[in-house]
Amino acid sequence: ERGLAETIVYVIPQKDHGRIIGKGRATIKDLETSYKVKIAIDKGSDNVGLSGGRRGIEACATRISQIVGYI
Repeated sequence: ERGLAETIVYVIPQKDHGRIIGKGRATIKDLETSYKVKIAIDKGSDNVGLSGGRRGIEACATRISQIVGYI
């Protein structure tokens, strides 16, 4: 079956979550649309979950690492 969804959780300090979300949620919306993933930021922890196809998750994780400077 094409595009089996999975979820991978990355540990990104809460202090950087705002950079992923962006002003008016613009960055997170752009990431979700561009990479066809769903991003779940766990308030109160450092967990950021990416759900979707493996290629989209990997590409989105690479972009997030560029935004925050690490992953």
